[in-house]
Amino acid sequence: MFDRNQSRIIIILGLLGVFSCIFSFSRLSEIPALDFKFPLEKEKIIIKADSFIDLQGYSYRSPIKKVKALSDEKNIIYLQRRFGVKRANQFLKSLPLYYWQIDYVYGKDRKFLYSKKSRQLTRIFISPVDGKIIGFNHLPKPEEYKHFRILSKDESEAIADDFFSLIDFDISGFRMSRYSSIERKHIFEWEKIIPEFKTAKLRIKLDIFGDKVGNFSYFLELHPKEIKQFESGNILALVLSTVLNVLVFALVIFVLIVSIRKRKKLEWKFGLPFALLILLTSLINFYKLIDYKGSFLITFLCVSVFSAVVYFLWTMIVSCVAKFFAKESNIDFFPIKVSSSIMLSYIFVFTGLGFTMLIYVFIQKLFNPVATLGFYSFFSEFPHFRFSFLIAPLLSLSAAVGEELFFRALMISFINRYLKRMGPAIVLSSLIWSFIHVSPIGYGDVYPGFVKGLILLPIGILFGYIFIRFGLVCAIVTHYLYDLVAIGTSYLEFSNFRYLNENVIMMLAAAILPLLIVFYLKFKKPNA
Repeated sequence: MFDRNQSRIIIILGLLGVFSCIFSFSRLSEIPALDFKFPLEKEKIIIKADSFIDLQGYSYRSPIKKVKALSDEKNIIYLQRRFGVKRANQFLKSLPLYYWQIDYVYGKDRKFLYSKKSRQLTRIFISPVDGKIIGFNHLPKPEEYKHFRILSKDESEAIADDFFSLIDFDISGFRMSRYSSIERKHIFEWEKIIPEFKTAKLRIKLDIFGDKVGNFSYFLELHPKEIKQFESGNILALVLSTVLNVLVFALVIFVLIVSIRKRKKLEWKFGLPFALLILLTSLINFYKLIDYKGSFLITFLCVSVFSAVVYFLWTMIVSCVAKFFAKESNIDFFPIKVSSSIMLSYIFVFTGLGFTMLIYVFIQKLFNPVATLGFYSFFSEFPHFRFSFLIAPLLSLSAAVGEELFFRALMISFINRYLKRMGPAIVLSSLIWSFIHVSPIGYGDVYPGFVKGLILLPIGILFGYIFIRFGLVCAIVTHYLYDLVAIGTSYLEFSNFRYLNENVIMMLAAAILPLLIVFYLKFKKPNA
């Protein structure tokens, strides 16, 4: 099945992965991590939000509700820097750093929901710990604002007191730091200085329009100097992200030119299966359609279909041009049987996971990055999506197919075509792949910004090596299983949310799906 050299490589990589996993697990348990769960589930939060809306006197026809779990990442990182992870965990339950966001969107006859003329939005922020309102936003229409009566300061303060009583919010420990009024609008601000925070304050802002509260927010505010220091850490990540995206864009243009000039030589049948897979996974965006009606539904449907078609065509071009460069570089995309490639992927995924954890342990000792545990990504909407069990498998498949085709099949073949050296081709493509994943802090990555690139670099090199030695199928399936574990593990942080069992079962099924394909191939073609 494999020659002696290949067998040695497989055994060595497998053993390295197993030992790396065992060693890293023992060390990872010693590393403090953020620990926060959302005690109150979505259904209870919506009930509280609906009750608050009714008490405020806002009643509308057919509202559309969007619910997200979000976090204040900058302040979470500040607490870790200032007090360490263990102490920061103690603050997470008492400070407004994690919250549910509920958006009520209203449109005239559900048409043009997001146009300025008919859009009306009410937004509520609720603490996931005790269910208290920590934020509220409802801007009146301009025609309504003109008819509000002008209140005195005492009258507006009485409205503010009634509002705090309504939401059971105690402001006795806060002092008023600002008051201003502009015709029918009254602005109040309170602050609470906590000595141990030094550069951060707890603040309350309240805006009253006429005789109703329009805005209310309770938050932790950093000092401007602290914000500048915080933002300075984004510079390297921004530079890396910008430069690499420019390089990738340049390569994209080159690919398009080559695809046009060499169109008679391109093997379209080779790229068709990959493009169909990307088309399938890109339709994942349709999950949002369940919340919209009318013209916005049609618009979103058209945009989603258009995006899916673009991804389909792009995958066709990349795969075909990759095949073209692979021929010129004498790279075989399928050096071994498909079934053997899939079986090897289950060994190599342990190697990838082991290397990731090992590098992360090393990075922790060297840079001591902080954990964001944030929910600003689109993942925050998934825990209660009825078909959320499809998210992790489809995202993993989409990333595996798209990235392996572009960064391994095309980029390695392209670089090797001109450098005539495989080692530098693998390393350069891995550098671009790993550091293009880097995002400025505040977008879910660890700090400093380049840490994620350092963690992913060995995995990129491993994927590149697997691609060259064992073929494209082995690299794609290994990448798919690796992402499935990474995405699935992050997704299961929402362990107290609905559909947990469905998600666990689906991810297990998705993990053994390649194995079922092997059995099918073996059954259908004994020599597959």
